[in-house]
Amino acid sequence: MRWKLATKRVANLASLFFFLVCLTLARTTYGKDAKLKVLSVDPLPNYRLCTDRNDLEQLTDGVILPFPIWVKGGCVGWEQSGPVEIYVEVQNTKYSDTSEFSFSFHTAKALYADVNPPARIDVYAETGSEKFFHVGGKTINSDLMEDRRSHWIFVESGSNAFRFLIVVRPMGNYLFLDEIQLNVTQRKCERRGSNVFTRGHCLKDSLERYRKSLLKASKLENGFLKEWRRNFGS
Repeated sequence: MRWKLATKRVANLASLFFFLVCLTLARTTYGKDAKLKVLSVDPLPNYRLCTDRNDLEQLTDGVILPFPIWVKGGCVGWEQSGPVEIYVEVQNTKYSDTSEFSFSFHTAKALYADVNPPARIDVYAETGSEKFFHVGGKTINSDLMEDRRSHWIFVESGSNAFRFLIVVRPMGNYLFLDEIQLNVTQRKCERRGSNVFTRGHCLKDSLERYRKSLLKASKLENGFLKEWRRNFGS
């Protein structure tokens, strides 16, 4: 009897191990197949040291630039402009109904050059007929990020829609993005907002979410206080 129980336990463990290996391989395959294409950017990039005709392709070309990114042609930059709307489409991706997308943004911080990471990033999934709902967002506190280096900012979406509108709000006078990566994982839960917006209303919604996130901060000081006054006055 004990021998049979031991054999059964070994078989169960082997099955569990096989399942976990298959799940890991499936996630790896999703990640390799995931492709992101930028359909449009508004306003267009205008920073003179890195703006060129290939800017839209460079946002998802897979080339990760070393610091300082803003002086290199493969970077995409805005000066005295924004917030920026980036309209993207997921292509050539194998995924199931239990998958979800998240986004990683490669940017930089250099106080000596007045370069900061974005102040906030919001992600809206398109439902069809140019209707969008909010699926993810993050307000970035650059005070917690190391100076004179590049950084990755991760934003979950909880959605596997084909098209997304990404609103990126600059902190200060400049906004620089080197790369936007698409990640595919197993869905934890679908986070679908209750409000559906037209594309034009996504900017207003993003600004309101930014305002509320700053109000939740325990202390409005340093970069947060400066951003509050710039966006909402005293």
